[in-house]
Amino acid sequence: MFDLWLHCTALGIEDATDDTFDFVYRFLQLLKEEQAELTAAKLYADINWDHIRNVQCLHVLHALLSFVLSLEFMEKDVSTIFQTKFAIYCMRDS
Repeated sequence: MFDLWLHCTALGIEDATDDTFDFVYRFLQLLKEEQAELTAAKLYADINWDHIRNVQCLHVLHALLSFVLSLEFMEKDVSTIFQTKFAIYCMRDS
């Protein structure tokens, strides 16, 4: 359990469950030589391309907001969208 706390503290994940970093399970998999078959095609298929495109668009918009003062009023909305709609894992406020 202490190991879990260390990892979660380092990552800033406060709501992690006990099996988030299950060292024993992973170690036993290595001993049994049970490994997931990772191929480029499987990794490519797991990528959420819509999410990546949307986040990239927001990053470009955020950069524009930094340079075009007339768009400054949109900065709060863009920040809110980053933190809500396109957040995969939301960090808790400290």
